[in-house]
Amino acid sequence: MADSKVLVNGRIYVSFKPLRTVEALSTLNGRVAYVGKKSDAMALAGTLGSEVVDLGGRTVIPGFVDSHVHLDGLGSALETLDLRGCGSIRQLKEELRSYVGERKEAGAVIGRG
Repeated sequence: MADSKVLVNGRIYVSFKPLRTVEALSTLNGRVAYVGKKSDAMALAGTLGSEVVDLGGRTVIPGFVDSHVHLDGLGSALETLDLRGCGSIRQLKEELRSYVGERKEAGAVIGRG
């Protein structure tokens, strides 16, 4: 017997440009097999003996979603002086003095913010 599920009663997005949602999504052996009307998905569920999952209004976004993180940028940001909270030149100078005082190595200070 195939592993199959039908997801219903939620916001099921199948595209974003253009924005498109469907009433139901069916899976077969871990892959999306059908997206569309709830009535058609329920008919398929009856044929396959699918588990019906009531989403209760929750959201489903099928597919691969890339969080897109640049780890090298994160590493660089951790080695720079964060000036985003500075509201004045005086505060900037205080932050710079503190930053330099905490580091023994000499070199250029790179700030951001």
